[in-house]
Amino acid sequence: MRIAWFANIDFQEGNAANSRIRVLAEGLKKNGNQVFLFLLSATVFNTNQINKKNKGFFHGIYFNYLSGSVLRSPYRIFRFLSYVKSIICSSYLLIKKRKHFDVIFIYSPRLLFFGHIYILAKVLKIPLILEKTELEHLIQTNKFVPILIRATDYIDAYIINYFCSHLIVIS
Repeated sequence: MRIAWFANIDFQEGNAANSRIRVLAEGLKKNGNQVFLFLLSATVFNTNQINKKNKGFFHGIYFNYLSGSVLRSPYRIFRFLSYVKSIICSSYLLIKKRKHFDVIFIYSPRLLFFGHIYILAKVLKIPLILEKTELEHLIQTNKFVPILIRATDYIDAYIINYFCSHLIVIS
């Protein structure tokens, strides 16, 4: 099986989420699957530059930062533009290579960040598997982005069954 795996994590080196995805991907690969890891946001570890390659193989797993860079800008506008580029690139990738992937796997999905993949998976009839884990605590705030994320999380809980063929919950 050929798996397109989308995530917003730090890869090749990073935190617990990176380790979990790497181990799962290695296990899938050992069982005869092909895993393609596509990262929509640049790493947050750009000050010490642990992650220097924006695409390649790590422990036999193909990865690609769709923004074209592993460096995360300190400026919000550039981070936003980088993410928009990732959305465009991931959409183009799925449309162009729709026959190449047997399943789409999204790690810790949020409608706000992965909604375009939800829709494309449904339109292109590619099975979608979501892994819900480590959901953040809802912090009371008046800032726009956290309020927007919280609102889309509520919507996500209701529409997930329409788009998703399988759901994995890890807590």
